[in-house]
Amino acid sequence: MTLIFDLHVASRGVQAACSLGAGRTLGLTGPNGCGKSTVLDVLAGLLIPSCGHASLQGRTLFNLDDDARGTWVAPHRRAVTLMAQRPLLFPHLSVLENVAFAQRSRGLTRRAAREAAMGWLREVGAERFASRQPDALSGGQAQRVALARALAAEPELLLLDEPLAPVDAAGKEDLRELLSRVLEGRTAVVVSHDPADVEHLADEVLTLGV
Repeated sequence: MTLIFDLHVASRGVQAACSLGAGRTLGLTGPNGCGKSTVLDVLAGLLIPSCGHASLQGRTLFNLDDDARGTWVAPHRRAVTLMAQRPLLFPHLSVLENVAFAQRSRGLTRRAAREAAMGWLREVGAERFASRQPDALSGGQAQRVALARALAAEPELLLLDEPLAPVDAAGKEDLRELLSRVLEGRTAVVVSHDPADVEHLADEVLTLGV
């Protein structure tokens, strides 16, 4: 299994466990407040659980089961990328520079990072927005750019938190089809409260209770 986790966040009453094969997408669903986003935050390294463990491709992300101090890998060392509910694009950077940021963080030159970023923008059908500022984008356009930026980090695990929530009904079907294509062969966890999204995007489903 590529992704294995078993975690407990006592302060939020959240427990979840799963084993996910390589290149498969887990749909994480359940009612509001059940802890779906909490699970993503733990896997991304943004929240420390009360106890539990997780591994990705055989590498430990955290293990807080046996040792008082435990093992906790920093977020930037996990090869995990979280795309939050809101796009959270850098407002002072163009669309192209937003996507290139991930590549620049990996050590590429500015030119190489821009070339790679344009490739990812083409991948999500957003290359025509490259020169725009984030405040000039619609909700659906911004989500496409945020997805390109997440993919540009080339993560081993992609986490998507309600990726279709900010999109209006007219653009939801197109973005759902795009996500289905992009997630093919990638290891990912998608949070959604919409059964249609889960059915369309997920290979396996984990339902959390309240």
